[in-house]
Amino acid sequence: MKSRHPDSSTDALVESWGKIVDIINVPLYEEWKEDTEVAFKNIVSRIKYTRLEENGPKLGPISTQSPLLEKYFTRIPHGEKTAKHDPRALSVANNGWIWGADPLANFAAHPSKAYLRREVIVWEDCVKLNYGNGPEDNPWLWKHMTEYVTLLAGMFDGFRIDNCHSTPLHVGCALLDAARVVNPDLYICAELFTGSEETDITFVSRLGITSLIREGYNAWDPKEMSRILYRFGVQKPIGSMDGACMTSPADIPPPTGKGPTRAGLVSPLQGSVPHAVFFDLTHDNESPLHKRSAEDALSTGALVAFSHCAVGSVKGFDDLYPRLLSLGSENRRYDVSENSGIGQVKRILNNLHTEMALEGFGEAHVHQENDYIVIHRVEPKSQRGYLVVVHTAFQKGSKDRGHIKPIQLRRTKAKFIYGASLDIHSYEDVNDPKLLKGLDSTLCLLPPVEGRNGADNDGPYQEIIVPDSFPPGSIMLFSTKLEELPPNIDQFCKEDVDGAFSSLDLTDLNVVLYRCEEEEKDATDGQIGAYDVPGLGKLVYCGLQGWMNPLKHVMQYNDLGHPLCGHLRDGTWAMDYIHQRLEKQVGDLPNLAAPARWLKERFDLIKQHAPSFLRPKYFAIVVSEAYKAARRAAIEQSSDFVASGHSFIHDLALSSVQMYGLVKSASLDPGKVVPSLAAGLPHFTGGWARTWGRDVFISLRGLFLTTGNYPAAKQHILAFSSTLKHGLIPNLLDSVRSPRYNSRDSPWWMLQNIQDYTLMAPDGLSILSESVKRRFPKDDTWVPWDDSVAYSYSSTVAEVIQEILQRHASGISFREYNAGPNLDMQMTDQG
Repeated sequence: MKSRHPDSSTDALVESWGKIVDIINVPLYEEWKEDTEVAFKNIVSRIKYTRLEENGPKLGPISTQSPLLEKYFTRIPHGEKTAKHDPRALSVANNGWIWGADPLANFAAHPSKAYLRREVIVWEDCVKLNYGNGPEDNPWLWKHMTEYVTLLAGMFDGFRIDNCHSTPLHVGCALLDAARVVNPDLYICAELFTGSEETDITFVSRLGITSLIREGYNAWDPKEMSRILYRFGVQKPIGSMDGACMTSPADIPPPTGKGPTRAGLVSPLQGSVPHAVFFDLTHDNESPLHKRSAEDALSTGALVAFSHCAVGSVKGFDDLYPRLLSLGSENRRYDVSENSGIGQVKRILNNLHTEMALEGFGEAHVHQENDYIVIHRVEPKSQRGYLVVVHTAFQKGSKDRGHIKPIQLRRTKAKFIYGASLDIHSYEDVNDPKLLKGLDSTLCLLPPVEGRNGADNDGPYQEIIVPDSFPPGSIMLFSTKLEELPPNIDQFCKEDVDGAFSSLDLTDLNVVLYRCEEEEKDATDGQIGAYDVPGLGKLVYCGLQGWMNPLKHVMQYNDLGHPLCGHLRDGTWAMDYIHQRLEKQVGDLPNLAAPARWLKERFDLIKQHAPSFLRPKYFAIVVSEAYKAARRAAIEQSSDFVASGHSFIHDLALSSVQMYGLVKSASLDPGKVVPSLAAGLPHFTGGWARTWGRDVFISLRGLFLTTGNYPAAKQHILAFSSTLKHGLIPNLLDSVRSPRYNSRDSPWWMLQNIQDYTLMAPDGLSILSESVKRRFPKDDTWVPWDDSVAYSYSSTVAEVIQEILQRHASGISFREYNAGPNLDMQMTDQG
């Protein structure tokens, strides 16, 4: 600048350059200003919380032992071992956590400014270690921590990883892998606050976490509380189907590949949310008095104890201690008097929790209504259960009973076990210099509550009515037992199923398993159509496959909120439809009587004894067992290739049953109704549109020959051979009454299938000498099917083959009968 402005003084140039630099640095000044403002705001907020706010720890006067703010850095003392280090290297950052931070990002590494902006809520007894990207970045630290972790793994059977998200993921993986070498069955319990269940799963799957810590006091209202109770504390809903419907017997091969197989049960893995250790309150959160109300400790403790998962608590919660303890500095001991807080109720609740866990109370229902939450846990085999009615106390001050409808238990009797409410005499902290004492309170026992019996169209029920005096925080415990349900109903819904379906042929199985609505209406003269489920719509098939389409999802995920389940709870119309549609068709297909009878017997028992909330389960058992038996009956009638194949092969093979059936408007014989192959569903199901020459013979090898249905293959070959005219077979068969010859490639597909038949079917060559009565006279004149000239001469299949080849060699030229708009609105008179 001096060379360009020689007359200017140095001071003036320096001042000018400073202004230029200031302009260049404007974005940095703005960034500094924002960082400073955020840091100041966070400092003020932290001081208010730790010193002044009611729900904070109220640390008291500022002193050397209790400075204004937590220290962000720990200074390692200078000594013999540390003398070799630069003194600046002895200042290490304290670890901590940040609200809403990315758990996969290292907030102590560049370019994070979390420490500068005072965003880190630090723990003064824990430092942030710099592992780098791997052992090569800090060999001593990796070696030291690996030795430390493996030492602990040899001493303990479980680890609790505090604030798991603050440890770099690659570090946690490496250290836990090393620990599991020493103790393969190590139980890993982790505190993880990622704010995202997807991110939770990332940590759980990468680290092999056994259980995640969840907390009831994270809920902000009864609705959210019921959600997290269902999410983390309910294994399966009452009336679950997966165990009864998705489990199947199988021979289990030996793990070494040698020796005999063993009988076993195969259950598909459905996946689940990570297992929870469900705390009512953890050690580092405010007390119930500050988060909701002191009375809520009793209600939340009961709800958590009824969860189907590991549960946990802290003594301060049970004792109603009204402050958040400073774990690093608190030296007092808890008061261990017998009657303090809610300990007496917790003992009962914990015993119940253990009993329900050991005895398989694996199904539950959570109901939330206003400030009330009801949880019902049930053992599914005996239908024995326990029920808790809880009046939550999210708000302070109210003693009102609130409102909840009578709790109706269908065909179930409830017996009162225990009831209590909490009377807090004073909300002031008992500031004892030696002991940690909870609030002055009394546990008030409630008088027994008797259920009220009733009945309606759905059968008997019992109602639990909450007493007039049931203030917020109150609980009631009941034992329950479902009555009138036969103990062997699950087995009865499954037994003798193969016997009922074993006599069905493939035509019968088409009716039992499939039939779209158009086919069903055609076959029953319009009497029966597809079933219409409210909220779901018409089923794709009238047969069992139509029900299995939604049921597979319902059974796999126990989706009892599905429209089909709601419809089954509302009534028994679906059960009546399934067996009655078969009964109405016994006249045409007598074999349907056996499965219709089997289905009716089981549905009658369900209607008579099962409560409405269990109808979906038993409906699913019956339908799925019938479906599997019908599939087995079809596969057993198939070729060895299909019968010995994978389930995927079975699925493909069943399309031959799906497409081949009996309808009244289409046939392979003009004089009587016989089964025929549909060109497609649901549009090509009946009349002239059902059976197409091109479609039949493109698919015949796969649908009939590969599956072993050689009679059906032969019937279609002979039927189309009988219609040979102009050297062609019809594309539209129309029951052989008014066939239409508008396909040049159909005869070639048929010839290929005749060749395939001779090679694949038993005694396949004999079809060549099979005699076929010809639908039309030799001069190709069109005549009605019942004319005396029709079927007046015969040819063998070999002669049909020769005629096709000869006519094509000579050239084919003809005007199709009835050519013009009467046959096709786009066709000219010349065809």
